[in-house]
Amino acid sequence: MILYQALSAYQILECMVHRQIYYRDEKCVLLLGTYIKERMPRYFELETKRFFDEVYLFRFGGYRGTEEEIVRQVKEELGRSIPYKITDFDGILIAGIHTYLQVFLLSEGISFEMFEDGSGALSRPRVLAEIHRRSAPARYALIEKYGLYDHTSPLITKKYCDMASQEEGFFDPRAEDFQVMEAFHRLPGRRQEEIRRIFQVPALEGKKEEVLLLTQQFASLGQLSFDGQIDIYRHLFDYYLEGRQVVIKPHPDDILYYPLLFPEARLIEGTFPSELLPLAFERMPGTVCTVSSTGVNQIRRFFGGQLVFGPEYEESYRFDPLCYMALCLAVHLGVEGVLTEGVSLAQVRNMAGCMGAPWEDLVIREYQEGEEISGFLLLRGDGRTGGEEKAGGVPERGTVLWLNERGKYRMYTAERREQFLRMLPLVVREGEREHTMYFYSERSEVNRMAEEFRQERYLPFQDTTLSVEELSDEEMRIRMLEGILAATEKRLLEYIETEKELRQEIKRLKETEGKRGWS
Repeated sequence: MILYQALSAYQILECMVHRQIYYRDEKCVLLLGTYIKERMPRYFELETKRFFDEVYLFRFGGYRGTEEEIVRQVKEELGRSIPYKITDFDGILIAGIHTYLQVFLLSEGISFEMFEDGSGALSRPRVLAEIHRRSAPARYALIEKYGLYDHTSPLITKKYCDMASQEEGFFDPRAEDFQVMEAFHRLPGRRQEEIRRIFQVPALEGKKEEVLLLTQQFASLGQLSFDGQIDIYRHLFDYYLEGRQVVIKPHPDDILYYPLLFPEARLIEGTFPSELLPLAFERMPGTVCTVSSTGVNQIRRFFGGQLVFGPEYEESYRFDPLCYMALCLAVHLGVEGVLTEGVSLAQVRNMAGCMGAPWEDLVIREYQEGEEISGFLLLRGDGRTGGEEKAGGVPERGTVLWLNERGKYRMYTAERREQFLRMLPLVVREGEREHTMYFYSERSEVNRMAEEFRQERYLPFQDTTLSVEELSDEEMRIRMLEGILAATEKRLLEYIETEKELRQEIKRLKETEGKRGWS
């Protein structure tokens, strides 16, 4: 007898398909969360359609107390939820291993096999770990103790994953490739149709010119505030999707009110996993867009265009105005292309592609240390790793724009004060907010062109205006002095923090040495 556990719609799909491929002739039991009654009203068909022999519901949340108390409560709840002892099962397969139920299993020395949380997630374990660390630190600490985030527990005997979507160079001897949708299409047609009906996958018309947006439940997971989730999608619509025909596929756990925010977009109803979208559309939209949904990995081959950003965009979306103005400046200067350093390459490329000609014709790639950059605009951001000296320096014959998006002022040191004062401040205004970027070129004619740079754009979804406007000589001088002041304050705070850390380390070492001396 085999026990499966699943938490999300995608994980239920994983378990359904896996059972049909591996354990079709075995008695199989499925354990779901009690919340499934609201999220997937037809869950009972998992049993009536014989995808599983029995389906039971388990309360995954609401446990409090010490580790021992939590383990005891989970054991008691499991005893009330299923009519079997956990030792009655010949095999246990877990989709969604970051729960107290898995803590209980490991504390009892019970081994199990696991499915990754989403396509490509096995090689990126800290993404979910960091979400839980911020949102539920006590639960995180206990689950981390048992090696459930990094999947390091020796009692995890096998790890089913989409190998093609893992990070480059990923290797795990316990990992086994399991392509859910490839396996799905090997099922008999009758079974495929039953899965479609259980998940209530609709029949949809798609157009080549449409963009399919896969959303994520940022607010529900605590990655962003509710207002932050609204803001990130408004940015997508203003900078990347304006004027496009957008079809929105909300994540099954996403609660944002998209029809009110984007009334012209078409909303796909239902809570089915996005991996089943190819079954919904008679013809797929031409482009897929998502911040970092793992659901895109198994369906991206169906789209001619892709706007995929990655997890870093969850923070860097706030810098869209700077990227936009940087690209406009590049075209204004007539450069061949843009080199990025410490700036999201995907963000800049996606934006240029969405802006159309002539921006889409720019060569955009990462800067390689020491390379010749004549004919390019080098964008330097605060995301750069490396020494401040190189981060603030100017390559020979270089034209550089420091976004200074996090206010680190890497272009300034006391030794480079004169160079800094020769830079040109470019003030980007977005409604009531403003931010100063810093431009430098050794060529006077290029500096003159940068001084003449003006740009304005209305952002309808944020209902605000974005602009770079003219500064008088006096205003420019004030901006540069304000920059020196801010940079100096930044360095002083860093020095104070460094001194504090060093004194604490010296104190710790002295105390350790003192104890050794008395032993």
